[in-house]
Amino acid sequence: MTSHPLTDLTGLDAYRSKPLLPGYPTDRRRLFATQDDVHGALMLAVSSVTVSQTLAMYSLDDAALVAQVVANYHAAPGGMPTLVVLDESCYKTNEGTRTAAPLLALRGQPNFRLSVGTSDKGGIQHLKSFVGDGAFLVTGSTNWSKSGESTECNELEVAINAVLAAELTAYIESAYSWQMANCPQP
Repeated sequence: MTSHPLTDLTGLDAYRSKPLLPGYPTDRRRLFATQDDVHGALMLAVSSVTVSQTLAMYSLDDAALVAQVVANYHAAPGGMPTLVVLDESCYKTNEGTRTAAPLLALRGQPNFRLSVGTSDKGGIQHLKSFVGDGAFLVTGSTNWSKSGESTECNELEVAINAVLAAELTAYIESAYSWQMANCPQP
């Protein structure tokens, strides 16, 4: 059995500006947007997906990451199982609508689900989370946007933990179900 491409997170170390501290956990990496190459780390993580992908994003205007999610979907026979949950306020901006267009084009395709809306309390859907293959998760305050990845004070954490990945996936699934039942879809 082969290991997952992100079983060893040392590949992410190339995107950090500072070396790891002694005793740094082997199952996670944290990067900071104003000092590290967060975009590069995100591209590495998202491009390593081979089985399934789950994404919940507040602000999404990084076209390269969206293109990678779409490429991942098309790489699997019948379409890689993909779930995308977006915030309606960010989606409704010109940039948000334009960037999300390749995802919206996949609506109705097998194994692809997308919703746009609010939180279940009517607030913003503020997650900035990705789960790859049920094996790793990407979380933190970093929106998938140029400013979120480079000029704003944001953190990004990549962790290998199937239990935490399952918990996050279940939460995003519930957000999707709520948005589909309660929010007009584009």
